[in-house]
Amino acid sequence: MQDTWNAIPGKGIGSIFFGISKKRLVELLDEPDALDTTNEEGDICEHYYYDDLDVAFTFSSTEDDRLLVITIGNPECFVAKVLQTGMEMEDALAEIEKLKWETPDIEEIENDDLIFSYGDIGVDVWFEDGVLTGFQLSPQWKDDDTIAWPI
Repeated sequence: MQDTWNAIPGKGIGSIFFGISKKRLVELLDEPDALDTTNEEGDICEHYYYDDLDVAFTFSSTEDDRLLVITIGNPECFVAKVLQTGMEMEDALAEIEKLKWETPDIEEIENDDLIFSYGDIGVDVWFEDGVLTGFQLSPQWKDDDTIAWPI
């Protein structure tokens, strides 16, 4: 990653916006380092992994193979201009409070690791051993059935 990327909740990361095609992603970043496919109840998702960037992009068949999820582990990437991997949980939660995001749903996973889900914003924040280790971003929704695509 040459420059620090800013991820904007509901929009995307850098010049990569939710809703773009796989072809457009490859034009912007070149071929992924790895690719896999999952099938969850008929929704076929393709995951494009860029190891050097520590970012993955997920395209969903139910959304016409448009970019639906961005997963970030790279500490050079900022989410909402203030959050980045490597932050202590207390510091990250203080910054989130300043952003005035809604009260999160909190899921405890193995070894007391936590996922804070901010559904209205479209951001999941992962904490392991009290340290922010990653993000998963998705577009925001107009209503229960309609995605508010930024493009």
